[in-house]
Amino acid sequence: MRKNIARKCLCIALASAMMLGEAGTAMAASVENAADGRTAATVAAEEQADVAAANVSIWYAGAYKNSRTITINASGRAYRVEVWVNGVKCGEQYNGEDQQSFSINCEIPALLDSTYNAEVRAYDSNGEVTVQKVSPVKTDKVSFDGDPSVSVGYTVGSTGYAKPGYVSVSVYLDSRHSDEVKYEVQRATKSGGPFTTIATGSESYTSRLAYLDSTAKTGTTYYYRFRIVSGSDQYVKTSKVIATSKTASVKVGIPEVDQLYASSMNVSEKISKPGVFLWMTSNFANQYDVYRSTNKSKGYRKIKTIYSADFTDTAVKSGTVYYYKVVPKYYDSQTRKITTGKTSGVVGVKFIMNAAGAPSLIQTGNRSLKCTWAADNTADVSYEVWAKRTDITGDAYKRMVVTKKNSCTLTKLDPNGTYKVMIRTVKKSGAAVRYETTDTSERTMGYTKRVQDLTAGAVSSSLNGRKDVLSVRYSLTWYRDWGASGYVISGLNSSTGKIETIKKIKSGKKTSYTFTNTSAKGKERKYSQIYVRPYKGKARGEDNTLWNSEMPSAKRVKAVKKSTTSTKITWSAVSGAKEYYVYRTTELGVRQYIGSTKATNFTDVNVTDGMKYTYSVVVGTDFGFSSGYDLYSSDYTHKLASPAITKVVNGSKGTATVTWKKVTNATRYYVYRSTSKNGTYKLVGKTGATKLSYMNKKLKKGTTYYYKVVASTVNDGGKTVKSVASHAKGIKIRK
Repeated sequence: MRKNIARKCLCIALASAMMLGEAGTAMAASVENAADGRTAATVAAEEQADVAAANVSIWYAGAYKNSRTITINASGRAYRVEVWVNGVKCGEQYNGEDQQSFSINCEIPALLDSTYNAEVRAYDSNGEVTVQKVSPVKTDKVSFDGDPSVSVGYTVGSTGYAKPGYVSVSVYLDSRHSDEVKYEVQRATKSGGPFTTIATGSESYTSRLAYLDSTAKTGTTYYYRFRIVSGSDQYVKTSKVIATSKTASVKVGIPEVDQLYASSMNVSEKISKPGVFLWMTSNFANQYDVYRSTNKSKGYRKIKTIYSADFTDTAVKSGTVYYYKVVPKYYDSQTRKITTGKTSGVVGVKFIMNAAGAPSLIQTGNRSLKCTWAADNTADVSYEVWAKRTDITGDAYKRMVVTKKNSCTLTKLDPNGTYKVMIRTVKKSGAAVRYETTDTSERTMGYTKRVQDLTAGAVSSSLNGRKDVLSVRYSLTWYRDWGASGYVISGLNSSTGKIETIKKIKSGKKTSYTFTNTSAKGKERKYSQIYVRPYKGKARGEDNTLWNSEMPSAKRVKAVKKSTTSTKITWSAVSGAKEYYVYRTTELGVRQYIGSTKATNFTDVNVTDGMKYTYSVVVGTDFGFSSGYDLYSSDYTHKLASPAITKVVNGSKGTATVTWKKVTNATRYYVYRSTSKNGTYKLVGKTGATKLSYMNKKLKKGTTYYYKVVASTVNDGGKTVKSVASHAKGIKIRK
């Protein structure tokens, strides 16, 4: 009906146009538009859009994920173009004219487990826009693989004792992720929480997250977990938790034994005396209670509390199996409390006899090989020498020699064979026969074309007159290559890159050579590599390579007591040294760098009484050589000073008052008495750290009494340390 009415109106409008001219024409157009259901404004907009469409076009628009970013690309024609992601403009490009080509590229960070909706907006000069949406991009999720692991690490105190220092916690991810993985580390003191975030971080290209908690307190049990979060930025407004790990717990300050080892040994050089050597590794234990039994599952008895990382048990019998376990303990020198850790696993050991050790093998003829090993030093022991060919598959050991000596020569061997040799120690006790087999050694007979057992060591150094060139002498040694005519020593010249002959040795029997390498200050050494090559006649052998780069070691290292609280370390000067680095290792196995100096002495002011320290020195230089090795060392145990008795007086009837000087670090004093200066002294009294005198009562008139005083302290490892007794001082009782 509406269409019929519109047609009638159109006819009327046309008739009016004929009568009214232009005004009628406009009216007719308006009526025509009305007949299509469009207003004049709509028509104008459509016409403008047609113009814009001619000025703007988007040929391509897409988005994709790179390793750590989202990339949006678009191309087309426009006066201006914008790229929007999640409602935020991330890029814009102006062309200045309509119908100008554009190519735009935008990159934004990619957050995990997030969705990115992008669109491209192209404008003409009139501000009209064409919009093209891009398919959404979704980023990956990340999950955990397994439970977190947690352990207590340690730091080293000034006097060389390890102490609980931090908690190490880590967890593995489901795979190696190139994305940036944002995470939180949470901690609680109860298994169910509440959990507090103590750290945040991010990692890329990783399959493992790790954190060191340095705020953990000794004696507290902590529960740790990780949370992976998406993170947030201008495109992703809210961070969310993607995954939460399981919980791992640890009690801080509990010492643990990492490994316990045991081996039988002969504790005497002259006779066969059985012993068991124990050594252990721990996180920060400074004491161990050692337990022993002859039954693996029961009957353990504490035999010793030790304050070092090793112990030799000499109260054992040959032929008996002994089982050991240790309980680690940590003494806190600040609180003076001891924390006991978990008992170690059990190790068993049996001493039969002193094992001979792996034999030394030296070819002495075309078909002969001399074997030497450590002797057992007992008359009822003999040795069986067994050998087999290792260059023949399936060859079995054969007993070659039986002897009571600790050496023999194997003969009638293949001149080109490779032999593995072991020694079997045999001990007869009545009808019983016991055996102990050594480790093996191997040697190839004849000419091998390549020297074996090549070693090199820096032996000395010297500077030229201007002190701008350093020469270091190295001693080369090698095993004789049987049948060789001689050896060629050569070096790779750092400047030319060419190999130069240093020395041609024309004797195949010579097995050592000393050569000199040089370096100007701040420059590379002349030879960066050294080669040793045998030759036979005109036949060239193969090079064996050495990297001779180290400085000579500092010799004559000596540590002595400097004061009641310090140690002085001295050593011989090394030519070309710029600086000396001083290290010490405690009897608990803790190695520390304690300082550097340009002098040839160093004072260690951080020592504790009763601790054994081993001092060594590494040589540094600014010539083209690396720091040397600390081949020489000095053992030193800091001792508590002895008290000095100042006087002994008979001040009242039947009494003697002993007075002495204060000893640094002493916490207790013990007073001993005897009726003769060189007699047996018995303990008669003790005092605390601040009382420096003691009155001995009920003494007999006319008798002379002699007194000695011993100082005592507890060191930083909880070990009670006593001084040597003072000199004796006597008094005759006259009252």
